[in-house]
Order: sequence, then structure tokens, then C-alpha cells
Amino acid sequence: MKSFMMKKWLEKNISKIVLIVITTGFATLILNLLAYANTDLLNFSFKVNPQTSSYFGNFIGGIVGTIFAFATILLVWMTYEVQKKELKETQTVLGLQQFEATFFELLKTQRVIKKSVSFHQKKRFATLKRGGEPFSNVISGDTFFEAAMKDFSNLYNIDRLDTNKWNKNITEDEFLVELYTGVNEDNYPREQPIERIKFVYKKYFDRYHNYLGHYFRHTYHILNYLCEKMSKEFKAVDTYNKRVFVINKYQFYAEILQSQMSSSELFLMFYNGICFPKTKMLIENFKLLENLSAEDLADPELHPSLYKSFTFKSRNEILD
Repeated sequence: MKSFMMKKWLEKNISKIVLIVITTGFATLILNLLAYANTDLLNFSFKVNPQTSSYFGNFIGGIVGTIFAFATILLVWMTYEVQKKELKETQTVLGLQQFEATFFELLKTQRVIKKSVSFHQKKRFATLKRGGEPFSNVISGDTFFEAAMKDFSNLYNIDRLDTNKWNKNITEDEFLVELYTGVNEDNYPREQPIERIKFVYKKYFDRYHNYLGHYFRHTYHILNYLCEKMSKEFKAVDTYNKRVFVINKYQFYAEILQSQMSSSELFLMFYNGICFPKTKMLIENFKLLENLSAEDLADPELHPSLYKSFTFKSRNEILD
């Protein structure tokens, strides 16, 4: 610790030290020239006294020369430190450029994954809607995620739907009949939000995993990439202000990710996080769901409390 403090002190005061050493050398030289002013060394007669000149030369070489040699060493060290600092700054800039190139490429891939999702509506749980014929068109992108959000909400609240008003397509869907039967059994965790979410999510994901699995894995990869970079940089700094700067820096990149996600995507990430603890930890660390309103959740009253690190806002609060 003492050596570290000494190094910091030297880096801060090296210029002053070099100036003092050089000034001392010149002062010593001038004082000795004045001391020899009345001797035959400086009598301007052009007659040199070998003995006096020898004493003077030895003094200059032994004392003044040593002082200037020490000043030279300090200047070399100062040059080395400046170059090392410049190299570190260059490496930092290059590292940031490489990080951002990777990060924005990941975001680009995320958008491609989102747009490429294609799903035939006849496979949807949208048939849970009361009455009417099932859709037959193919949906993708934002439309798919909106439909996926509605389907999960419907599944979560399936025990509250009136089966007498289900259409023919529902009654012929063995998967839905099995799900409805399951949620009405005695062991169904009706009053346990987390267990109920996991029960429904498993049934939901059985049908949607081919369409949402890649999206969720890639989103996790982006968040984990930010977390690893932040942890590495956090350990490399030693002051509170620098650590706060690192946290805010990577929070900014997480906000860029969040800004390109729709409410339906945030909704699905909410329930994906409940079922996968590592994802939930990353979501909470980067406050990824900060702009998801409580009203959009499958259960606006109970579910907001499932994430402890931040408070879900109402739609009006988000708009304000």
C-alpha cells in the first residue's frame, strides 16, 4: 500500500522534482564558479593551473554531473510513464471500440431473430378467445410477440375462462384440454404465483420453444456479455467514483437493448426470468424491465412484487 501511494505521489510531482534537481545542479555550478572567481582558474590570463583545474573538474564531474545524471534518469522515467499512460489510453479506446462493435452486432442479430420468427396463427392459444374462428394467417416480428404475450396471459388465466363459450377448435385441441384439466386439479398451485407461473410457462413453452427459444437465449447472451465486461472493468478500478462510472456505463448499454424491445418482449422476458434464475439475476442487475407497466402483466396485482430490485410503474407513471 505504501509503495502504491509513493508511486502515485511520484507520478503527481515528478515534474516538480525534475525542476528542483536541475535548478540545484545549475545553482551548484554557478556557486562554485563564483567560488573559483578569485583563483587562477578564472583570472582570464589564459594560464591554466593544472592542480586547480583538476579539483574543479573533479567537483563538476562528481557532484554537478551526478545531479544532472539523476535529473536525466527522472526525465527518462517521466517519458516512460507518459508513453505508458498514452498506450493504456489507446488500449482503452481500442477495447471500447471492439466492445461496442460486438455489442451492436449482437443487437443487430437480435433484431434479425425477432423479424425472422414466423408462426401460423392456427397453432396459437389465441383460440382461447371466446367464439369466432381461429386465424389462419402467418404472423411474425412485433405481431408475433404481441400474440405470444396475449396467449400467455390467456393461459395463465385459463381457469377463469368460461368453457361453455369455448369454440370447437379449443375442444378438439388435446393440449388445451389437458392444460385446462391440469389447472383444475387439486395440486394446481392456484394461490402460489411463482409456482403457477412455472406450471403455465412449461405448458406454454412446450408449444412456443421452437419460436421463442432462440430469442431468449440470445437476449441472455447479450446481458451476460454486458455483465462479464462490467465485472472485469469493475475489478480493475479502485475508487468509488470510478466504480459508479463503470456501472452507469454498462447500464447505458442495457438501456439501449431495452429501448429496442417492445412491451410484449419485456412481458415475455419477465416470465422467462421467473423460470430461469440466471436470467432473472441479469434482468434485475440491469433493470431491463423498468419500462414494463404493471397493467401489462398477467396478474397486475401479484406479479410486480416478484422482482424485488425495482418497482414497476403504471402506464401513466411511465408516460410522465
